[in-house]
Amino acid sequence: MAGLTAAKFLEDAGHKVTIIEASNRIGGRVETYRDKSGWYAELGAMRIPSFHRILLAIIEKLGVQVNKFFQDDINTYYYVNGVKSKTYTVENDPDVLRYPVSARERGRSAAQLFDMALWKIRDDLKKSHYDCKKIMEKYDAYSVKVRADSVQQQQYNTILNTDDITHQSFYNTNLPLYITQENLVYSYLYSEISGGFDHLPNAFYRVLNCTILLQSKVTRVRQNRRGVTVFFEDRRNPAVQTNITADYVLMTATAKATLFVDFQPPLSAPKMAALRQVHYSGSTKVILAFSKRFWEDDHIRGGKTITDLPSRFIYYPSHGFNGTSGGAILASYTCSDEATRFEGMSEKDLLAMALGDLAEIHGDFIRPLCTGGKVKKWASDPYSLGAFAIFTPYQQTDFASLLFQSERRVHFAGEHTATPHAWIETAMKSALRAARNINSQQ
Repeated sequence: MAGLTAAKFLEDAGHKVTIIEASNRIGGRVETYRDKSGWYAELGAMRIPSFHRILLAIIEKLGVQVNKFFQDDINTYYYVNGVKSKTYTVENDPDVLRYPVSARERGRSAAQLFDMALWKIRDDLKKSHYDCKKIMEKYDAYSVKVRADSVQQQQYNTILNTDDITHQSFYNTNLPLYITQENLVYSYLYSEISGGFDHLPNAFYRVLNCTILLQSKVTRVRQNRRGVTVFFEDRRNPAVQTNITADYVLMTATAKATLFVDFQPPLSAPKMAALRQVHYSGSTKVILAFSKRFWEDDHIRGGKTITDLPSRFIYYPSHGFNGTSGGAILASYTCSDEATRFEGMSEKDLLAMALGDLAEIHGDFIRPLCTGGKVKKWASDPYSLGAFAIFTPYQQTDFASLLFQSERRVHFAGEHTATPHAWIETAMKSALRAARNINSQQ
């Protein structure tokens, strides 16, 4: 999305733009799977916080429709420690999950327990008169686990098992950036793109006049004082090498993918160190399709079920599926280390695992209703080689500016070059910044 955004704004400023894309589609980590039977599912981005004003403004300008995305629904379930309870029951009495916590901790949710561990940071932030940069620098050496170790171990285990797709997956994550992400994840107002997120890149495509070269893998970037030449191969015929010369190049590939491009002259040593070392999270999504939307019988619309079974987090659709009585569920959504454990499993085994966990929660009657599914492992994606950047301790201080920093005529953008990571809005924000810098050099 960074490439499309930059292309639109550079084109509007009068520049001639060419997009070189390695895959056979546009949109990057915005990827919607569409099944011939009529259902669809998001393999990548799936929700938009209400305060992502840049993205929402662009969506409105492009005429793309959105609808509410329900992050929570009280009729979903918790299934942990062998106990199955409705979400509304757990919200009213967290102790039903039978975690061994102290008397002081009883009656508190996992989110409340984690918030207790962060009191010092919040207090320092208030005392600094909300100087976010100062607090980011002060706590850059902290990870989620280091700070959470200030709570009792039993309490910490409770947080890990029952909270949303955050704490356990990201215990090595840079703490200040994690808190930023947490505030986004727990925003109560979300939207989604009606009919599928792929409508967003397709809307860009309709308004762009630039050349877009698909299935074209960039292999080399050579620059000098007069310009920069990009060499690429047609993935359908790798023996054929083509090149194009321009005034400037904007690299919007992930840091991992950028490492496979030969830069001449080489990128600076600090830049290469940042690209090599920046930490990425994997993400695995397991989609299951059903001939009947059985979850609606439980009055579930959107929201998530949380479990300590391998599936971990189950998201229900916030929308209907026109033209079919069936639908699809995000039957397992995992990130970071929890997604890594699925890397060696086949799609068949992952679909069976997710169906088994879902049947354990909803009942075996759903098994014959299952009509198929789809698995996406972002760590195995040949173009991104990861789901999103997620800094570990010290990386904000060491790498944040380096990742975005231009190298003569080569500029860089993408969600890894700005914060908070992992969001479409961040990719767009970085693209606007890079486009402005390129335009100012004319």
